[in-house]
Amino acid sequence: MARPFTPRDIFLVKDLERQTQPLGLEGALLCPPAPLLVALLGHSLLLRKRFCTYVVDAGTEWRQFKGFVQMVGRNNGGEGEVICLAPALASSEEAPRIWRELLGHLILASARQGLWRLYAKVAEGDRLACEVLREVGFCAYAYENVFRLEQHPPDLPSRKGVPLGVPTKSSTSWGATPLRPQEAGDGEKLEGLYSSLTPRQVQQVEGSGRLSWGNTSPGGLWRGLHTRGFIWEEKGGITGYAHVVSSSNCHWLRLLLHPEAKGRAGELVQWSLALLPDRSLAPIYASVRGYESAIGPALEGSGFKFYAAQNLLVKNTAGLVRDGLKGRVPGLEKFLEAVRTASSMKLACGGWQREEPKLVSVERRLTR
Repeated sequence: MARPFTPRDIFLVKDLERQTQPLGLEGALLCPPAPLLVALLGHSLLLRKRFCTYVVDAGTEWRQFKGFVQMVGRNNGGEGEVICLAPALASSEEAPRIWRELLGHLILASARQGLWRLYAKVAEGDRLACEVLREVGFCAYAYENVFRLEQHPPDLPSRKGVPLGVPTKSSTSWGATPLRPQEAGDGEKLEGLYSSLTPRQVQQVEGSGRLSWGNTSPGGLWRGLHTRGFIWEEKGGITGYAHVVSSSNCHWLRLLLHPEAKGRAGELVQWSLALLPDRSLAPIYASVRGYESAIGPALEGSGFKFYAAQNLLVKNTAGLVRDGLKGRVPGLEKFLEAVRTASSMKLACGGWQREEPKLVSVERRLTR
């Protein structure tokens, strides 16, 4: 029943906007969802692969079956993130069924379009949303805590008149910030930093999108999102990294610190805060993965307070699209298919079970 959005669905999306349930705190806080605008952008030829909206419109006079799901593509071109669905699960008894219909269609359509992986973020306490996503094949691979800075520290390092990355004397005890803007040639070193502190299972799940934080939030081109990266480099290697996404609503920090520099997490936090524009006006949020043990205490030491926790989920969509086999000579066709194993990682609302999708080689004999 689900189908791609068309202009005739404008009133459907507009009517359901107030019942939209966003997924993921980053996009919801930086730029609150604008479903109709996302739907219209996705209808254009230029942005069709960047923004996707699917709708369902059925039912009777007594029972309505209407909703939509929206997905935003990541910059690597092969992955996307589910950003919102409507109606909200708490709005009606039919909502879970509508979600399953929409998500199932989104998964199949994404595979046909060449996307090999879909992501979603769900609040830790939203058991119903976790269960629905699990039923359509999403698996949890990590969780993250989100912190909020309620009061800005008064003794941040000052960088007024100081070029980034140039050591010099400062009026504060922290000294001048050593962070410099990220450059095109930093990719290999950043990859090494990421690999040094990230579990292998998470690396395999995140694939080529591992360093694309901030570009999954809708609106980067049309709602004033500004993304920057800053490198903390010492002795030819990267000690730390700060990824900053800013909007008129807030700032969002994502920090990486080398395992051998755990004792210097406070410095990375302070220097990162000093680089934020208008730091006294907009609230600041920071996300920390569960396996990043040093950053959380450093944030709390700088005045951040725990705000929320969310589960990170993934659905592998990679599969074989078969053509007609007319006229082929009998032989062996080899391909990869995603299969579930007893050791997969699955999110069961209320607990974790290990289940990890694996790709296995399958041989199938062709007939004329």
